[in-house]
Amino acid sequence: MKTRYSFVRELSRLEKLTVLAVVILPFAAFVCGVILLWNRLVTVEDLSILGIFYVGTVSGIGVGFHRMMTHKSFDSPEWVRAIFLALGSMALEGSTVEWGATHRVHHANSDKDGDPHSPLKGFWHAHFGWLFRDRVIKTSHWAEPFNNDPLVHWFDKTFTLWTAASFALPGIFGLLWTGTWNGFLSAVLWGGLIRIFLVHHVTWSVNSVCHTFGRLEFKSNDRSRNEWIVGLLGFEYKKANSQSNRRMPESSGMCRRRSAETSGFVRKVKAPYAFSIRFYIPS
Repeated sequence: MKTRYSFVRELSRLEKLTVLAVVILPFAAFVCGVILLWNRLVTVEDLSILGIFYVGTVSGIGVGFHRMMTHKSFDSPEWVRAIFLALGSMALEGSTVEWGATHRVHHANSDKDGDPHSPLKGFWHAHFGWLFRDRVIKTSHWAEPFNNDPLVHWFDKTFTLWTAASFALPGIFGLLWTGTWNGFLSAVLWGGLIRIFLVHHVTWSVNSVCHTFGRLEFKSNDRSRNEWIVGLLGFEYKKANSQSNRRMPESSGMCRRRSAETSGFVRKVKAPYAFSIRFYIPS
């Protein structure tokens, strides 16, 4: 019998249909893109816009939602935070508060009962099947760290706007670059739908691939592993076993941390994953 926790709610039929569309439409676009690529009907502009928005949104999730917002591994000026939160929202992986609260639940119960996306329930459940299950309630105790952050809440409330921007901005880039409406539509395909497909499956692979395959480089209390291809595509953020480890050597990222702080874009950078999320589970 399925356990229903007090901090989750069941998705409505409309929400499940929306998730289904978010999974299927980018996949269909990717298949279309493969056919176009095979027939050499893809332009440099298409691939450039794809690359620009892929780098931006995968960084928005890895750096913005994950390291900055949820783990609070560094601080930044408000305008830098706004850029990362906007890019993370445009990845279409959920609103800020929902994403952060879900990730906190995952770390508290990693690969145990209560983990939203544990591969113990199956590889495909961990990859995207869990998206059709319960959602963490935004007013639950898991979302408390975001209560006093008005910027995070503003992006949470305007998530629909950033969903639209995720398609509109690549289209505008294409229109300005090519001067044609065909360029607009092609950019929506490559910089919008296909880019979302790639970002989603790279990110989802952290939950599935990196908790099933790969190398165990650090001792941890879960099944997290490091998989180089996921780390490469996710710009090194997607090293699940390193994330779970609390004793990762501080020297491993000292130069990068000092460079980041010197730039002025970030401050108070903590050692890689030498931080913790404080949890409590009510009785």
